Amino acid sequence: MRTIAALAVLLLLSVSLSGCVGGNSDVDGDETSVPDPDENMTEPPSEPEDDLAGVCLGSHQNLAQHIHPYLTLSINGTSFGVPENLGIDTEVCPGGMHVVHTHDNTSKLHIETHDPVDVTVDVLFRIWGMPFDSTRLDRYHVNETHELVMEVDGVVSDEWSDHVFHDGEQIEIIYRERA
Repeated sequence: MRTIAALAVLLLLSVSLSGCVGGNSDVDGDETSVPDPDENMTEPPSEPEDDLAGVCLGSHQNLAQHIHPYLTLSINGTSFGVPENLGIDTEVCPGGMHVVHTHDNTSKLHIETHDPVDVTVDVLFRIWGMPFDSTRLDRYHVNETHELVMEVDGVVSDEWSDHVFHDGEQIEIIYRERA
């Protein structure tokens, strides 16, 4: 009986780890669903001290910076906008807003700060609670058959989470089959 139990545990572990070892995707390449930041998250993204993702605004008053870039995600050919009210009235900012937030589902980001400061794409994804870098967008991983591309105003960028937001720019993050 112990042998059967041990084999069952090994089988479960090998199935669980199969999407993590060797850079394989843990998502079927044909799946097109909105990324769910709560799914598959075991702990919140790390937040360095003095992190902009934890800065809260009480209102739109006394701002040194208020810009509006746009960000769209494309998963296997299906586009998704940033959700409405992202970064508003969260556990970190109850009754307030993060420095990056949305008011509607048009993918228009509101970047608002009391001091002039560079706000990066990384700040948005940490507020959203979604893992993002050059190798993954949430649960969509780069592998032998799929790639991740980031375009800023139609030009491929390799800045990824380090990209600094600018007013009016269009950012698209694309997860797709390799050509």
